[in-house]
Amino acid sequence: MNEGLDAPTYEQMRDRITAATPAREHATRELIWAEPTRVVAVARDPRGRLEVFVVGDELKPTDQLVAENLQHQVWTTASGSALPASRLVLPAGEHFDGVAAFICSELVAKGVEDDHADAFRQAEPVIALALRRAALSNQALLGLAGEAYALARLVRQLPDRTAQLVDGWFGSVPSSRDFQLAHVGIEVKTTTGAQSVHHISGMHQVELGASVDAVPETHLLLLSIGVEWLPTSAESGRTIPDLVQAVCDSLGDDSARRDTFLARVKQYGGDAAIGYDHGSHRRAARYLQPFVTTFERLFDLSDHRIKLLRTEDVQEALHVEASSISYRVRLPSMVRGDRNPVVGMPAIAARLDDLLANG
Repeated sequence: MNEGLDAPTYEQMRDRITAATPAREHATRELIWAEPTRVVAVARDPRGRLEVFVVGDELKPTDQLVAENLQHQVWTTASGSALPASRLVLPAGEHFDGVAAFICSELVAKGVEDDHADAFRQAEPVIALALRRAALSNQALLGLAGEAYALARLVRQLPDRTAQLVDGWFGSVPSSRDFQLAHVGIEVKTTTGAQSVHHISGMHQVELGASVDAVPETHLLLLSIGVEWLPTSAESGRTIPDLVQAVCDSLGDDSARRDTFLARVKQYGGDAAIGYDHGSHRRAARYLQPFVTTFERLFDLSDHRIKLLRTEDVQEALHVEASSISYRVRLPSMVRGDRNPVVGMPAIAARLDDLLANG
């Protein structure tokens, strides 16, 4: 680990973090110190993730989210001396630069130079809050990437249904479905994992119901998309801005429908403050990280071979509010031959077109 010199202000810290490059080797770090006694520092690991180091004995967090992101280890400085420190790991992304600078400022303000454990104890609630806000933003970004990809690909595969597809995507506006296409409901779930493991926020997501326009649903599908983020410098892959632009281009001169679509994109995640504004964010580094899809699987949830927790399964639990239940699913890559799931966007689009045409 290499040592820096200055005791920067918050603004200077944020700017230096933004300018910091990923470590060239796994065991080395270029440290940016947050105060003159060199107790708190920030660095980037080889993957570009931000790390906040607090030098000293192991910290004992009480918040589960903080604990999941904290690790104590004895590091080695550039001079070869041992440096015990707790390391808080943040995801890569420009929007985390300010989060890291904020955490450092909080620790310094709470007296980390005098008592690093007590300062961390006092700062932990706001650190947890910052992590949760960042996690929400990061999860919303992943979800938007998956849904924008699905919409752009479906529009490309089914150009005659462009208006129906765009109108049927509800983003984050109040709706029981991500896509509602007449009597067909589609939930889109995106993951960076290798399997179709997803969070189900309520049993309404896996049960047939009334569509957005009150037409009874006849089919409920779950579109599972695997995403792998690529380095910002990668020349391949798709980005959120180019996918959103592709959908806009497909609408031609239909400015009213395009404006409605862009408003839904901005509201994605339930908060316009963290949403993607195509007019002002299309060149922002946060949204320009490319990605590729690792799998695309369309599951028919009416298949009795898919075993999920549904409302009928908890009817005897009289004192449990069924609407409060959420859980994780792990869907197999094969349920019923090549019929469930349907794999790959061309086949998925063909299946959807058939359902819309024939019911």
